[in-house]
Amino acid sequence: MVDPGTGIAIAQIAFFAACKAVDAFGTALNYFDDAQALTVAVEIERLRLQAWGANSGLADGILAPHLSLASEILLRELQVISRMFEDADKVRERYGVKVEGEESTSKAVSSFVARMRKSLRSSGVKLYGGIPLAIDSEEPEDSETARKNSGISRSMSSRVRWAIRDKDQLKKLVTGLRDEIDLLNKLLTETQRRRFVNDYERIHVVVVGSAVDDNSLAMIREAVDIDRDGDTLAKIDRKALAGNEDRSSRANVSQIAMKSLRLAQYDIPSDFSTQNRFLATRKDDPAMLCLFERKQFEPDLDHSSKMMLWSRVQRLISLLALPQSSSFKVPQAVGYIHDPEHYCWWLVFQFPQKSRQAPQNLSKPLSLFNLLQPEFKPRPPLEKRFRLASDISSTFHQLYSSSWMHKSIRSDNILFPYQNSNEGSSLDQLASPIICGFEYSRLETEAQTIDRSKANSDLAVAMYRHPDYQGEAAQGYKVQYDIYSLGLVLLEIGIWAPLTSLFDSKRGKTSSSRSSLSIDTKKLPQPRGEDSQRES
Repeated sequence: MVDPGTGIAIAQIAFFAACKAVDAFGTALNYFDDAQALTVAVEIERLRLQAWGANSGLADGILAPHLSLASEILLRELQVISRMFEDADKVRERYGVKVEGEESTSKAVSSFVARMRKSLRSSGVKLYGGIPLAIDSEEPEDSETARKNSGISRSMSSRVRWAIRDKDQLKKLVTGLRDEIDLLNKLLTETQRRRFVNDYERIHVVVVGSAVDDNSLAMIREAVDIDRDGDTLAKIDRKALAGNEDRSSRANVSQIAMKSLRLAQYDIPSDFSTQNRFLATRKDDPAMLCLFERKQFEPDLDHSSKMMLWSRVQRLISLLALPQSSSFKVPQAVGYIHDPEHYCWWLVFQFPQKSRQAPQNLSKPLSLFNLLQPEFKPRPPLEKRFRLASDISSTFHQLYSSSWMHKSIRSDNILFPYQNSNEGSSLDQLASPIICGFEYSRLETEAQTIDRSKANSDLAVAMYRHPDYQGEAAQGYKVQYDIYSLGLVLLEIGIWAPLTSLFDSKRGKTSSSRSSLSIDTKKLPQPRGEDSQRES
């Protein structure tokens, strides 16, 4: 058995060799239209390998003690990756590629890869060796230039170009590479693995964000489907919906968004017209619980503006009706109800329940604002609050990645699944937040504001709104205003108290036109003991 220092050096050389072998194959691979998804899949796995090297420390010759002892295992796995690509003849026979001469390549794929690499440079993703190959050019470098720049041997790159002969066989190469990187990932510490997962998430955000049309979205969808990544497939669906916002075709609106429901189908409360949100069960299925949220419109709204608002409602329902990923914690839309008598639409969602028991004594759903009140005991530990804050932030990250803005972020719009009184403590539900309150939500590209969210004078609502978006004079909502509101909710979670408790008791005496927050930083919890260890 070699000593740890020598083992690290040998494993580092093997890592560099594996990266260069994958780079060489990706550079030499011809970007043909009939296999463009596979070339993107190879590119994604190449980035994963580089991210693994950067987060493990191996790229810098620094390894955690347990990885130093496992250097022989690292060496073996990295050599497996190298052997997948290093022999040109074996690659041709095993994975269905063949040598090609001067055939034209797909401009769609080459342009997409160039855009993606440019975006990755400013994304904050930690990669070994930076972003190789043609960062500042419109198309990837030719294979000979790339070979000289990267130091890759001629065993692959001297073959001019590789074209895909058997797509099913090449899929085996992609999945084999993915599986080997997954094995390497299992050797990381928990902290390193979390950082790797975060970088991998950023890579997929950049990949989806690099799509500029339906063709590139379809290409990414096929590439990601090889990896069976449900979260990224959901990102692609949301991105496609945002990309269709300027089209008039009803084919771009989901069937659920076209589905008009009726109030008579539900056991609704008698005072529903005075509420902005309520729970109700279907008459034909009492065990199915639904959430109703009001989408108001002005009685004197002109026909053109109402149609524009209605179009937004349809796109919003389409967004929330998509199959949900694990990191996008929103309710599942089932349709809408037009209620002209009360000048609104009701957005209808299937509301999560702890069990399929028939709900008892329906009232308003439990919100984060309710749980923050002093009478709710016990105070949740820091670890649970951190997890809650992370889940909420992840959902808004997914929303913004899809070019949507929420516009109503506050603690009473963060709900939790319904449970009967005999089904446990309310604090048990912190692991399952549900982001609601989409009544003002719209695409970032829709510049015109039709609703009156900025003019709402209710202090409980206005205190979450950015100072530059208060009153009738405010113009142009920005996603930064959403992030401001999210920050206030995260502050509430940190101190586990409603925002109102932070207001200076003398605020009525101040001459400032803006409400001021007096924050006692001593209230912010300090991690200690088990919480401190887990957060490190």
